[in-house]
Amino acid sequence: VYAFNSFIKLGASGSGDNSVIYSAPYSSMAYATGTLGKTNQAFSVSGAVPDGETALLEALMNYLAKKGIKISGKPLPSLYFAINAKPVPVATQELTTFQSVGLDSVVYWFLQKSINLYGEALAKSLAFNAGKTGETEAGTDIIREFWASKGIDKDAVRIKDGCGLSPQNRVTAKSLVQVLQYARRQSWFYAFYDGLPLIHDIKMKSGTIGGVKSYAGYLTNRNGKTYAFSLIVNNFTGTANSVMQKMWSLLDVVVNSK
Repeated sequence: VYAFNSFIKLGASGSGDNSVIYSAPYSSMAYATGTLGKTNQAFSVSGAVPDGETALLEALMNYLAKKGIKISGKPLPSLYFAINAKPVPVATQELTTFQSVGLDSVVYWFLQKSINLYGEALAKSLAFNAGKTGETEAGTDIIREFWASKGIDKDAVRIKDGCGLSPQNRVTAKSLVQVLQYARRQSWFYAFYDGLPLIHDIKMKSGTIGGVKSYAGYLTNRNGKTYAFSLIVNNFTGTANSVMQKMWSLLDVVVNSK
Protein backbone atom coordinates (compact mmCIF):
# COMPACT_ATOMS: atom_id res chain seq x y z
CA VAL A 1 0.00 0.00 0.00
CA TYR A 2 1.47 3.34 -1.06
CA ALA A 3 -1.36 5.57 0.21
CA PHE A 4 -3.40 5.10 3.38
CA ASN A 5 -6.44 7.32 3.91
CA SER A 6 -8.03 7.42 7.36
CA PHE A 7 -11.54 8.77 7.87
CA ILE A 8 -12.00 7.22 11.33
CA LYS A 9 -13.76 9.37 13.91
CA LEU A 10 -13.83 9.26 17.68
CA GLY A 11 -16.85 7.39 18.99
CA ALA A 12 -18.63 7.44 22.33
CA SER A 13 -16.84 6.07 25.39
CA GLY A 14 -17.33 2.31 25.61
CA SER A 15 -18.53 1.94 22.01
CA GLY A 16 -15.42 -0.07 21.13
CA ASP A 17 -13.81 -0.67 17.76
CA ASN A 18 -16.26 -0.01 14.92
CA SER A 19 -13.65 0.76 12.31
CA VAL A 20 -13.04 -0.95 8.99
CA ILE A 21 -9.89 -1.00 6.86
CA TYR A 22 -10.45 -1.93 3.25
CA SER A 23 -8.91 -1.79 -0.20
CA ALA A 24 -9.44 -3.46 -3.54
CA PRO A 25 -7.29 -6.49 -4.42
CA TYR A 26 -3.90 -5.40 -5.82
CA SER A 27 -4.74 -1.75 -5.12
CA SER A 28 -2.05 0.68 -4.03
CA MET A 29 -4.51 2.56 -1.80
CA ALA A 30 -6.31 1.65 1.42
CA TYR A 31 -9.03 3.36 3.40
CA ALA A 32 -10.13 3.30 7.03
CA THR A 33 -13.62 4.38 8.08
CA GLY A 34 -15.92 4.07 11.08
CA THR A 35 -15.39 5.00 14.71
CA LEU A 36 -13.15 4.10 17.62
CA GLY A 37 -14.64 4.36 21.10
CA LYS A 38 -13.00 6.83 23.45
CA THR A 39 -10.67 4.95 25.83
CA ASN A 40 -7.49 5.34 27.84
CA GLN A 41 -6.26 1.93 26.72
CA ALA A 42 -4.00 1.56 23.69
CA PHE A 43 -5.08 -0.96 21.05
CA SER A 44 -4.37 -1.72 17.42
CA VAL A 45 -6.58 -2.12 14.37
CA SER A 46 -5.45 -4.55 11.67
CA GLY A 47 -6.20 -4.70 7.97
CA ALA A 48 -5.33 -7.07 5.15
CA VAL A 49 -2.53 -6.33 2.67
CA PRO A 50 -4.18 -5.93 -0.78
CA ASP A 51 -1.29 -7.63 -2.59
CA GLY A 52 0.30 -10.13 -0.24
CA GLU A 53 2.36 -11.85 -2.93
CA THR A 54 4.17 -8.68 -3.99
CA ALA A 55 4.67 -7.67 -0.37
CA LEU A 56 6.31 -11.04 0.31
CA LEU A 57 8.51 -10.82 -2.78
CA GLU A 58 9.67 -7.32 -1.88
CA ALA A 59 10.40 -8.35 1.71
CA LEU A 60 12.42 -11.32 0.47
CA MET A 61 14.34 -9.14 -2.00
CA ASN A 62 15.17 -6.62 0.74
CA TYR A 63 16.29 -9.41 3.07
CA LEU A 64 18.58 -10.90 0.43
CA ALA A 65 19.99 -7.45 -0.36
CA LYS A 66 20.93 -7.00 3.30
CA LYS A 67 22.76 -10.32 3.09
CA GLY A 68 24.75 -9.12 0.09
CA ILE A 69 22.71 -10.97 -2.55
CA LYS A 70 21.71 -8.58 -5.31
CA ILE A 71 18.69 -9.18 -7.54
CA SER A 72 18.32 -7.41 -10.87
CA GLY A 73 14.97 -5.94 -11.82
CA LYS A 74 11.79 -5.91 -9.77
CA PRO A 75 10.01 -8.94 -8.30
CA LEU A 76 7.12 -10.00 -10.51
CA PRO A 77 4.01 -11.54 -8.92
CA SER A 78 1.92 -14.20 -10.64
CA LEU A 79 -0.64 -11.51 -11.54
CA TYR A 80 1.89 -9.97 -13.94
CA PHE A 81 2.16 -13.22 -15.90
CA ALA A 82 -1.61 -13.74 -15.88
CA ILE A 83 -2.32 -10.24 -17.24
CA ASN A 84 0.31 -10.61 -19.94
CA ALA A 85 -0.69 -14.20 -20.78
CA LYS A 86 2.79 -15.46 -20.03
CA PRO A 87 3.71 -18.73 -18.32
CA VAL A 88 4.95 -18.47 -14.75
CA PRO A 89 8.70 -19.23 -14.69
CA VAL A 90 9.64 -22.62 -13.28
CA ALA A 91 12.14 -22.70 -10.42
CA THR A 92 15.43 -24.28 -11.50
CA GLN A 93 17.16 -24.32 -8.13
CA GLU A 94 15.89 -24.70 -4.58
CA LEU A 95 17.45 -22.16 -2.24
CA THR A 96 15.78 -23.16 1.00
CA THR A 97 12.60 -24.70 2.41
CA PHE A 98 10.26 -23.43 5.11
CA GLN A 99 7.95 -25.88 6.83
CA SER A 100 4.56 -24.69 8.05
CA VAL A 101 3.64 -25.11 11.69
CA GLY A 102 1.14 -27.87 12.45
CA LEU A 103 -2.57 -27.50 11.78
CA ASP A 104 -3.25 -27.28 15.51
CA SER A 105 -1.06 -24.16 15.71
CA VAL A 106 -2.74 -22.62 12.66
CA VAL A 107 -6.17 -23.22 14.20
CA TYR A 108 -5.00 -21.94 17.59
CA TRP A 109 -4.05 -18.51 16.24
CA PHE A 110 -7.01 -18.46 13.87
CA LEU A 111 -9.33 -18.77 16.88
CA GLN A 112 -7.31 -16.59 19.23
CA LYS A 113 -6.79 -13.61 16.91
CA SER A 114 -9.52 -14.07 14.27
CA ILE A 115 -6.93 -13.99 11.49
CA ASN A 116 -9.25 -13.75 8.49
CA LEU A 117 -6.48 -14.68 6.06
CA TYR A 118 -6.15 -18.04 7.83
CA GLY A 119 -9.86 -18.71 7.37
CA GLU A 120 -9.66 -18.00 3.66
CA ALA A 121 -6.52 -20.11 3.28
CA LEU A 122 -8.10 -23.04 5.14
CA ALA A 123 -11.19 -22.97 2.91
CA LYS A 124 -9.07 -22.86 -0.24
CA SER A 125 -6.79 -25.64 1.08
CA LEU A 126 -9.78 -27.91 1.67
CA ALA A 127 -10.73 -27.52 -1.98
CA PHE A 128 -7.18 -28.00 -3.25
CA ASN A 129 -6.61 -31.12 -1.15
CA ALA A 130 -9.87 -32.56 -2.49
CA GLY A 131 -8.51 -32.31 -6.04
CA LYS A 132 -10.48 -29.20 -6.92
CA THR A 133 -9.27 -25.73 -7.81
CA GLY A 134 -8.18 -23.86 -4.70
CA GLU A 135 -11.13 -21.48 -4.70
CA THR A 136 -13.19 -20.31 -1.75
CA GLU A 137 -16.54 -21.43 -3.19
CA ALA A 138 -15.27 -24.97 -3.71
CA GLY A 139 -13.98 -25.00 -0.13
CA THR A 140 -17.24 -23.74 1.40
CA ASP A 141 -19.16 -26.36 -0.60
CA ILE A 142 -16.98 -29.04 0.98
CA ILE A 143 -17.63 -27.59 4.44
CA ARG A 144 -21.40 -27.62 3.93
CA GLU A 145 -21.33 -31.17 2.55
CA PHE A 146 -19.26 -32.35 5.51
CA TRP A 147 -21.66 -30.97 8.10
CA ALA A 148 -24.63 -32.25 6.12
CA SER A 149 -23.12 -35.73 6.44
CA LYS A 150 -23.07 -35.19 10.22
CA GLY A 151 -26.79 -34.38 10.31
CA ILE A 152 -26.70 -30.58 10.11
CA ASP A 153 -29.25 -29.04 7.75
CA LYS A 154 -27.54 -27.40 4.76
CA ASP A 155 -29.89 -24.44 5.00
CA ALA A 156 -28.60 -23.82 8.53
CA VAL A 157 -25.02 -23.37 7.29
CA ARG A 158 -24.87 -20.91 4.41
CA ILE A 159 -21.33 -19.67 4.06
CA LYS A 160 -19.90 -17.48 1.32
CA ASP A 161 -16.30 -17.12 2.51
CA GLY A 162 -13.75 -18.68 4.79
CA CYS A 163 -13.38 -15.83 7.27
CA GLY A 164 -17.01 -14.99 8.09
CA LEU A 165 -16.95 -11.37 6.93
CA SER A 166 -19.50 -11.71 4.15
CA PRO A 167 -22.93 -10.29 5.11
CA GLN A 168 -24.40 -13.18 3.10
CA ASN A 169 -23.22 -15.72 5.67
CA ARG A 170 -26.07 -17.36 7.56
CA VAL A 171 -25.35 -19.80 10.41
CA THR A 172 -27.91 -20.75 13.05
CA ALA A 173 -27.16 -21.02 16.76
CA LYS A 174 -28.36 -24.64 16.71
CA SER A 175 -25.92 -25.60 13.96
CA LEU A 176 -23.02 -24.06 15.91
CA VAL A 177 -23.97 -26.07 19.00
CA GLN A 178 -24.08 -29.22 16.86
CA VAL A 179 -20.58 -28.42 15.58
CA LEU A 180 -19.33 -27.94 19.16
CA GLN A 181 -20.94 -31.20 20.26
CA TYR A 182 -19.31 -33.04 17.36
CA ALA A 183 -15.91 -31.54 18.21
CA ARG A 184 -16.28 -32.71 21.83
CA ARG A 185 -16.37 -36.33 20.68
CA GLN A 186 -13.23 -36.14 18.52
CA SER A 187 -9.67 -37.14 19.41
CA TRP A 188 -8.43 -33.65 18.48
CA PHE A 189 -10.91 -31.89 20.77
CA TYR A 190 -8.38 -30.66 23.34
CA ALA A 191 -6.27 -28.96 20.67
CA PHE A 192 -9.43 -27.22 19.45
CA TYR A 193 -10.54 -26.35 22.97
CA ASP A 194 -7.13 -24.91 23.80
CA GLY A 195 -7.44 -22.55 20.84
CA LEU A 196 -10.72 -21.03 22.04
CA PRO A 197 -10.12 -17.61 23.65
CA LEU A 198 -10.88 -17.15 27.34
CA ILE A 199 -13.51 -14.41 27.39
CA HIS A 200 -15.27 -13.47 30.65
CA ASP A 201 -13.65 -16.59 32.17
CA ILE A 202 -15.43 -18.75 29.57
CA LYS A 203 -13.81 -20.65 26.70
CA MET A 204 -15.66 -19.18 23.74
CA LYS A 205 -15.22 -17.55 20.36
CA SER A 206 -16.78 -14.20 19.68
CA GLY A 207 -18.23 -13.03 16.38
CA THR A 208 -18.92 -9.43 15.43
CA ILE A 209 -20.20 -7.74 12.29
CA GLY A 210 -22.49 -4.74 11.71
CA GLY A 211 -25.52 -5.10 13.99
CA VAL A 212 -24.60 -8.64 15.04
CA LYS A 213 -22.85 -10.01 18.14
CA SER A 214 -22.34 -13.68 18.91
CA TYR A 215 -20.55 -16.14 21.16
CA ALA A 216 -20.09 -19.89 20.93
CA GLY A 217 -18.14 -22.23 23.16
CA TYR A 218 -18.22 -24.30 26.33
CA LEU A 219 -19.01 -23.40 29.91
CA THR A 220 -19.17 -25.37 33.16
CA ASN A 221 -21.67 -24.59 35.92
CA ARG A 222 -21.21 -24.76 39.69
CA ASN A 223 -22.01 -28.48 39.76
CA GLY A 224 -19.40 -29.31 37.15
CA LYS A 225 -21.81 -29.85 34.25
CA THR A 226 -20.43 -28.69 30.92
CA TYR A 227 -22.58 -27.11 28.23
CA ALA A 228 -21.96 -26.35 24.57
CA PHE A 229 -23.69 -23.09 23.77
CA SER A 230 -24.21 -20.48 21.09
CA LEU A 231 -25.71 -16.99 21.40
CA ILE A 232 -26.42 -14.80 18.38
CA VAL A 233 -28.02 -11.36 18.63
CA ASN A 234 -29.10 -9.89 15.29
CA ASN A 235 -29.97 -6.28 14.46
CA PHE A 236 -29.48 -5.01 18.00
CA THR A 237 -29.94 -1.42 19.07
CA GLY A 238 -27.52 0.40 21.32
CA THR A 239 -23.78 -0.18 21.53
CA ALA A 240 -21.98 -3.44 20.97
CA ASN A 241 -20.57 -3.14 24.49
CA SER A 242 -24.03 -2.94 26.07
CA VAL A 243 -25.20 -6.02 24.15
CA MET A 244 -22.02 -7.85 25.13
CA GLN A 245 -22.60 -7.13 28.83
CA LYS A 246 -26.17 -8.46 28.62
CA MET A 247 -24.99 -11.63 26.88
CA TRP A 248 -22.35 -12.15 29.56
CA SER A 249 -25.02 -11.69 32.25
CA LEU A 250 -27.09 -14.44 30.64
CA LEU A 251 -24.09 -16.76 30.54
CA ASP A 252 -23.41 -15.98 34.21
CA VAL A 253 -26.88 -17.30 35.04
CA VAL A 254 -25.97 -20.65 33.49
CA VAL A 255 -22.53 -20.73 35.13
CA ASN A 256 -24.08 -20.09 38.57
CA SER A 257 -26.96 -22.55 38.09
CA LYS A 258 -27.20 -25.80 40.07
